[in-house]
Amino acid sequence: MAFVFGRETDRPHGALSGPATKLAASSEPLLRAIGTNLLYDRRVSEDRADHFFAFTGKPSSAPALRDALDLYVKEWIAVEKPELTYLAPDNSENILTNNEKFDLAHVLNLSALCYRLSADPKVPAVDRSRLQNAYKEFLPFVADHTAKPDKLEELLNDVMGWAHRLNGNRPVWGARWTQLKGYLQREQADTWNSAVGVFRTRQTLQLVLRYSARGAQLARPTQIDIGQYAYHFPSPPGLDKKHGGFAMCLQDLGMSRRGIVSEYIHPPRQFCCAEWKRAGAWCGEHAGTLEDLADIGLFRTQHLERLGRNRLVKSNPEALEWVEKVQK
Repeated sequence: MAFVFGRETDRPHGALSGPATKLAASSEPLLRAIGTNLLYDRRVSEDRADHFFAFTGKPSSAPALRDALDLYVKEWIAVEKPELTYLAPDNSENILTNNEKFDLAHVLNLSALCYRLSADPKVPAVDRSRLQNAYKEFLPFVADHTAKPDKLEELLNDVMGWAHRLNGNRPVWGARWTQLKGYLQREQADTWNSAVGVFRTRQTLQLVLRYSARGAQLARPTQIDIGQYAYHFPSPPGLDKKHGGFAMCLQDLGMSRRGIVSEYIHPPRQFCCAEWKRAGAWCGEHAGTLEDLADIGLFRTQHLERLGRNRLVKSNPEALEWVEKVQK
């Protein structure tokens, strides 16, 4: 029997235990986080773990396992229909209904999006030229909160339209709006992405989008849905899937008792300017100040402590036991 994905197993994917354990013992904090996540992410079912293992060529070393994580996202999740990947029967324990009556938020990296679209040969040359500098049109909103967003509606809708056409089937990550909004500070754009567990570099131009979850087929995310991304943190077993996953906050919260933000993934959708305006038409430039104050080790320790205090976890013996094991 081998231990991986939060359980002892004699299935083929048990061979991943060795490579994952080596990653978890790495001297590199980011690799250590990925390895630990793979060892304890019990949200990955045994059938799905077997598929991951076979599809990625049965990785047998730590470097091969790292490559396998990215390959699985790039060549399976981003290519095939969601009904075959994260919305397939082998992930049923993580799939919610498609009639959830709450709002989600997405923190959009406008800088990266415009750069990628301007360099994509599938975009006509005339549009690439326009998109290359599109983000500059939003810069006045960083300093002037009275700027009118209506004049950018056509441009933003064009950007969103091209992004939707070119993104394939890669899932969208959304955070529960009511839980997220308490973290958001208009003057400090770092608080937007850090609250949803997304690490970004300095001078990234960001927008916050608010949209309804109604009609979207939501799923609770796992490590294999996001590849080699170390700032993901698996959610504890034993909890109702309606709560989604729990984003690891990338801020040093000190003694703050703000609640954990639930996160979900869902099939691609085309965002629009109206959803930017619905979130307040905020546009901000990431200063990098929050992430400079701490490292991933602090974030993970803080997140585990917050999970241990969470009322859902505290009232569920299975979830609480899982938190205690990961802390060790």
